[in-house]
Amino acid sequence: METFFSKYKFLFVALSAILSAYAFKEVNYVLSIVSLVPVIIAIKQIPLKKVFLYGFLFGSIYAIILCFWMFSAFVNYTNNNAVDMAIGFIAISILMFAFFYSMVFVGIAFILNIHTNKNFLGWFQLIAITAFWSLLEIAFMSFLNEYPFHNYRVGFAFTKNIFSIQWASFGGIEILTFFTVLVNVLLAKAIVSKQKLDIKITVLAIVIIFLGGAILKATFTPQNINTPFKVSSISANMNVKDSWNQNKVNQLAENYFQLIKKQEVKTSDFIIFPESALPWTFYGKDDLLDEFQKRINPNTAIIIGLNTTENEKDKSVKNTVFYFKNKQELGRYQKEILIKGIEAPILGRAAPFAGNAQYLVEKNRFKNKLFTTPFGKAGILICNEAVISKHAIQQAQEGANFFFNLSNDAWFKEQYITPHHFYNARLMSVITRKDMVISNNCGYNAIIKGSGEIINKSKKNTKSNITGNLVANTSASLKTQYPLLFAILLNVFLIVSLFFLKKQN
Repeated sequence: METFFSKYKFLFVALSAILSAYAFKEVNYVLSIVSLVPVIIAIKQIPLKKVFLYGFLFGSIYAIILCFWMFSAFVNYTNNNAVDMAIGFIAISILMFAFFYSMVFVGIAFILNIHTNKNFLGWFQLIAITAFWSLLEIAFMSFLNEYPFHNYRVGFAFTKNIFSIQWASFGGIEILTFFTVLVNVLLAKAIVSKQKLDIKITVLAIVIIFLGGAILKATFTPQNINTPFKVSSISANMNVKDSWNQNKVNQLAENYFQLIKKQEVKTSDFIIFPESALPWTFYGKDDLLDEFQKRINPNTAIIIGLNTTENEKDKSVKNTVFYFKNKQELGRYQKEILIKGIEAPILGRAAPFAGNAQYLVEKNRFKNKLFTTPFGKAGILICNEAVISKHAIQQAQEGANFFFNLSNDAWFKEQYITPHHFYNARLMSVITRKDMVISNNCGYNAIIKGSGEIINKSKKNTKSNITGNLVANTSASLKTQYPLLFAILLNVFLIVSLFFLKKQN
């Protein structure tokens, strides 16, 4: 078996990259736990001096597949139609992932060469490889925090399964990567060794992941602090490339009026509009916003995303979420984590999203406060902030009892980014164990429980409204209480396993 992989190692490295990229794109957790097997077996057959090059090959193929969508997004959905910037952005992305996987491969090869095992690899090598890969991914993704389009986590596919995602409340996305790599390494070991014990251990690991997750879900009881309250998430499915003449504005207004006049919306405690719900800049007063408030129940609050400036001469906007009730502003939240290259410049250059004129987004300079509502404190996540667990965890630590997530996927509605955006939001809900409502223009509107259960979900890229209940809670997951705990455990796993490997020599 090893000879076979040795002979065709180039093809197996390429195959593994393709399968891994596809598993990530399609959020296919079944494929994700086998996609790395060919490359793990092949690495041991590659001379140590060439491992770096094979890692470069894997990372390049992986990134080309996952980054190619950026070209059409930059060209079709930015004001600059930035072909040169698209090519440069993709090229840099490919190089980053090529170097990252080169380091992963070199590290694995080093671990495999510390000690020769007749059964392909020993148990200490297995733990060391899994911990090393997981730790390197944590470091790399921390570096890419402000580049959400590069959040290509190996364990992401597990977010699609209601049971496997439960582990995120203990170790975040990091533990899902750990499980993914672990099963792949176990399976590679079983294939090469052909030992029944290795096969049984691989099956047992898979059973523990899903059965353990089922137990975690069944035993999770949120510490509710209030009665359920009703929320409606609405989206007019606005085309950001439209030129906004009076007829288009009137049609947009009518679309929103049709949505908010529905009975289930009229009786809601909150109506949630998406990010950039109005395709123009808000200066403190807006006729359409006034009309919304005239047409709803005075006891119904509006949560709406608007781009704001102090005056028309400003060259930047503030991506802001407002909390209005009975025509009074009760709170506002300004986006804290900007998208590099789109909302904030990289090396002095940026390509703002279409529909935002030539504006860049101004980063919040002040500490945002949670929205205080009659039902508890609301945390706010705008767009890519739902991809960064540190941000959601921080708000949960500050006392958020539930989350409003406002997004606008109109700029990449044809791409795999839209379902990924949804599953990332679901991941944040499970990590913090908080209920969440999502309002997303051209994406998925949804209501998600802290258990990860999807209460209601719209179709993608449609004009829609969905309604359901949220419940505020004070539950604090292990990941919320100790965000770095699993990373510390990974370091312990790596150090201990390397120590015993050295001792075996």
